[in-house]
Amino acid sequence: YGSNKRFVKQSRMINENVYMLLHTYKNNFLCIQKLVFLGEEAEKSNDTAGVMDIYGRIKSEAVDSVENISRTLKMLNTISMDYHVFTIESCIDEALKKTALHDITIKRGYGLAKTIVLGNKAHIVESLVNIIRNSSEAIEQKGITDGVIQIDLYTEADMLLLSITDNGCGIGKSELKSVFKPFYTTKRKKIGNGLGLDFVKRVVETHGGDIRI
Repeated sequence: YGSNKRFVKQSRMINENVYMLLHTYKNNFLCIQKLVFLGEEAEKSNDTAGVMDIYGRIKSEAVDSVENISRTLKMLNTISMDYHVFTIESCIDEALKKTALHDITIKRGYGLAKTIVLGNKAHIVESLVNIIRNSSEAIEQKGITDGVIQIDLYTEADMLLLSITDNGCGIGKSELKSVFKPFYTTKRKKIGNGLGLDFVKRVVETHGGDIRI
């Protein structure tokens, strides 16, 4: 009985969160639909500048929507181990390039030596992208202009410790136990899909590691 009750509770939670996720994407498409209408009106008025502005906004909205859906699908996939050799520093570099941060200082607490690891590089890069984006959004939410993300790397025996900290708004103690749950988010704005840290945790654990906040 207990296991059935848990299953029903989990299913209800997943259904509610999937509904919320689809509702968010529905709003994206409604926004595009509205922009198309505005573009048609501008075209009727021979407002060339207005039409070009609308086209640019439609393109931006579509690109953002496709990227969010792609990231969601990727995070819902099964995490697989892939035995390739690479350096963790190259993963950090790729993640920073993907996040394309503006007006945020990146401080690196590691030297020139390359730390060679074995695993699935694509998954690790995507995990770092999620964490760095969380940091940048926390800095934005705090509303400061001197945002800093500190990335530290330590090795001890055969263990690797990667620490990422920021001077953003932080996470409340009462929320710490929930941040790794699927679809859970602490952000006031509706950004992302609440799957980021769940994905990160699964990647880390698949590689035999541990993650803590």
